[in-house]
Amino acid sequence: MDRSCNNYAVADVHGNFGYLHEGKIPIRPESNGWRAVPGWTGEYEWNGYIPHDELPQAINPDTGYAVTCNQRVAGHDYPYYVGLSFTPEYRARRVQTQILSLEPGTATVDDMARIHAERISNPARIFTEALVRATPLDEDSAEALGLLRAWDYSMDRNQAQPLIYSKTKTYVVRFLLDHLMGDMAEEVFSGVAGGDAHARQIVIRMNQELESGDDSLLPSGHDWSEVLASALRSAVADLRAQLGDDMSQWEWGQLHHTHPQHPLSSVFPELAELLNPPSVSAHGDGDTPLAGSYALHNEFIATGMSVNRYIHDPSDWTNSRWIVPLGASGHPGSPHYADQAEMWANVEYIPQLWDWNQILAEAESQQRIEPAESG
Repeated sequence: MDRSCNNYAVADVHGNFGYLHEGKIPIRPESNGWRAVPGWTGEYEWNGYIPHDELPQAINPDTGYAVTCNQRVAGHDYPYYVGLSFTPEYRARRVQTQILSLEPGTATVDDMARIHAERISNPARIFTEALVRATPLDEDSAEALGLLRAWDYSMDRNQAQPLIYSKTKTYVVRFLLDHLMGDMAEEVFSGVAGGDAHARQIVIRMNQELESGDDSLLPSGHDWSEVLASALRSAVADLRAQLGDDMSQWEWGQLHHTHPQHPLSSVFPELAELLNPPSVSAHGDGDTPLAGSYALHNEFIATGMSVNRYIHDPSDWTNSRWIVPLGASGHPGSPHYADQAEMWANVEYIPQLWDWNQILAEAESQQRIEPAESG
């Protein structure tokens, strides 16, 4: 249910629009979603699939828009159990905010491109507002807090603040994992399967407590101000060792970048430089519409991003745009293997070509595949 390949934003030339879910969801009891269950007793068998016309959908909703960022799309009164793990609503809420800032009926292709590029983080705001209230434990922490107070919570690759925020949050999450998971914390932090999902739930709870002033997530005798101040001191010390003493020269994109690897580069390491597409600095994180999520254990290497960005204009298909992370060819020897990477990182676009005569006129080359002669 929460897989993006099953979520569709739809529209047609007649003005209809909305959201459709096009996957198969088994009908099963909720108890079959929390943990592994005995498969040999028959007690937890699926009872067919949710009927197609009862899958979550929203066609021409009264709101005038539909948003899907892999968040939960079915209300709690939905009659079928669909799952437990969904992406938090942070990204969807930010998209909604941007849509509501537009005058009804005025949205343009450029407006949609700006929403694709949206990198303001609501969790960063919650965390940072709590962090700047903490008493700094050294001069470097005080300098970092000065930068954070001037921040607009944009996870921009050219700014230092996203780096300070993210590194500090990593230390806080590690502290919480050690407290809540004990001996299992190291496994979760080092990337054990399923670990990130557990850590994500802890982060959601952390954000809730930071916003409400609750501290029940913390060990007895600790408060958020103390934990945040300690994490900031450690984070800044780490960043100084990695990036130098001048905080004004730090940039999120120095550590937050892609690291694409061809499947064969590990088999033929001597050819890795030719096989692997180039790394590019990336905006965003896992909480921004311009996605750039990373696992706890990989030091901000961006691994969860848009596999493509489409902007469709049903009133004039030739006005539509798109971009992919690398290029239109999967062949490492092709000039189009990774020629879109920089444009994709910059949230730029190329035209979608819909008119066949234009395609023929502008084609760089043509390939004709003919059957081999028999005999």
